Amino acid sequence: MIKKLTGLTASLAALVSTASAEVKINDNLAVSGYAVGASTLVEPDAGGSSSTAFDSGATNVDAVKVALTGTYDAISGKVSLFYVPDSTSGGSEAGLLDAYLTYTAGSFSVTGGKFLSYLGYEAWDPINMTTISYGNSWNAIPGYHSGAKVDYAGDNFTLGAAVLDSLYMDGTHFFGGDGSFTEGLGYEFVGSYTGIEKLTVFAGVGIEDPEAGSNQ
Repeated sequence: MIKKLTGLTASLAALVSTASAEVKINDNLAVSGYAVGASTLVEPDAGGSSSTAFDSGATNVDAVKVALTGTYDAISGKVSLFYVPDSTSGGSEAGLLDAYLTYTAGSFSVTGGKFLSYLGYEAWDPINMTTISYGNSWNAIPGYHSGAKVDYAGDNFTLGAAVLDSLYMDGTHFFGGDGSFTEGLGYEFVGSYTGIEKLTVFAGVGIEDPEAGSNQ
């Protein structure tokens, strides 16, 4: 929020605070998460100051996420919950982001459940990005989807293929695709190469079943 005052231009400082932590429960389980909030400090010409940080009646917490990760031999998994005070649906919203298991055998790994897709539009977590608003329609952005994927990790390259409930997110909320495997599927194929120092080459393609809708 930017507020213009009469006279000299006000001094406006936007302060974003992030609290993040990872707590190891034991050798197999760990809990992590963060809370992101914003504060605006205004210093009027006449002196004094006022801050909107965590005032009652104002939404200052942008997002909260709590995740539980676990490993046991060749199996690993993750479950995470995400809370947004003011979402695109017009109110507070909470939901499940991650809920998946991964089995690793040598260079191959197989994952099933709900996870962030290869072609997610940008870093999902607000601590890794400038904003979580996204300028485009929600249904035009790959994000969290239910399905399965297979990954192969070589010495200087990786390959991955996924079958998902859709290629794009459900436009009504933050938390994933359409959740249906009977109304068309989404497919993603990606690869990366890191054989050149300080250079990563990534390529990917996404395909949606034409019967699923207009996005292809």
